Amino acid sequence: MKNYYYYYFLIIPLLLSACSTGNISQQFSPQKNLTVFNKRGEQRDISLKDFIQPKETQAILDKNIFPSTADLYFIEEVIHFVKTLPYRKDSSDFWNYVPETLKNGGDCEDKAHLLASLLIQSGFPDVYVVKGEIKQGLLKIRKGHTWVELTLDHKKYILETLPTKKNIRKSLKNCGYFPFFKYNDKEIFYCIESKIDA
Repeated sequence: MKNYYYYYFLIIPLLLSACSTGNISQQFSPQKNLTVFNKRGEQRDISLKDFIQPKETQAILDKNIFPSTADLYFIEEVIHFVKTLPYRKDSSDFWNYVPETLKNGGDCEDKAHLLASLLIQSGFPDVYVVKGEIKQGLLKIRKGHTWVELTLDHKKYILETLPTKKNIRKSLKNCGYFPFFKYNDKEIFYCIESKIDA
């Protein structure tokens, strides 16, 4: 059961103005927390970082269901596993913790938290969940989305958990992804500048 959700309305106008010119080579500023509320509107001191729970994925990793030893093949297998979990659209934007997603599935935020947790627990050091927008459809309308960013051998990759999206995409100019902020289990960054025109 989803217990918490985030109010973005105070920060999104600022982030949109800062990040609207591009979607790659962004600069990020370290931050603390966003405000968190429960269903009754009560504030709780919970960080975005709390939704990344690497240790909760160890039982999955112990089953050795990801046999590849090469990094990108291993990552593909992990993404495939996450994609096999049911996708459950949640219009209220409540977020699951990792054990809840493993049990019930979830939407893009929930699956991104699970994917990042699996990769961090597997030893990948530079993994972030990214909240932002992507261009969709023939009209290229920007819609809210969450994905995973991975840096491997000095190259950035976008990792997708939506069934209709390519699993791994090189983070290149004009790829249609616009970040607002990114985070993992140790740190949070807000996008403050983008150098590439979209």
